[in-house]
Amino acid sequence: MDKEGYLSVTDIVDFIYCPRCFYFNYVLKAGKERTPKMARGSDSHKCIEDKSKRAKIIKGLPKLIKKFEINLKSKKFNFNVKIDCLMFNETFAYPVEFKSSLTKLFYVHKLQLAAQSIAIEEVLGKKVPFGYIKSISNGNVVKVEMLKALKDDVIKTINHMQKVLISETLPVPTTDSNKCADCYYKKFCKRI
Repeated sequence: MDKEGYLSVTDIVDFIYCPRCFYFNYVLKAGKERTPKMARGSDSHKCIEDKSKRAKIIKGLPKLIKKFEINLKSKKFNFNVKIDCLMFNETFAYPVEFKSSLTKLFYVHKLQLAAQSIAIEEVLGKKVPFGYIKSISNGNVVKVEMLKALKDDVIKTINHMQKVLISETLPVPTTDSNKCADCYYKKFCKRI
């Protein structure tokens, strides 16, 4: 969440991963430490900032106008996004999310693109029929159709997050205990 109270796509992804992480960070203000996985992802995104490396990264993507590291805020749904690459023409826009490696497409990856699509449509007024996820390490590109159901899931998740913030009610933890292994809050969470 930023200083103005806007949620971020990272907050949305964290909430989907485990709602309690969001609760501990924003309701209890317990802080949050970067995990090694987060650090690797952040380091790999530094190559986007290096213009000389971008040509290699965008190889395999459609030949459209491209802008990098675009920040947009959805006032309607109270969240902000940082889009790694935005490809567009006069009518359509296509967000591209770079991942350090992409061995499997997860649902949260699709929701991340859907959140970006919602912000693009609201702020830029362009239709987003699909987006892309591009692996920096192996060059794989996955095209993801921006279905209404994905966007509805993003909005539903944001509404749930807002309820947690307002009610300060502890949400149920994730049902996937494997997610707890590297969690910053696992010791704290087990005591509750």
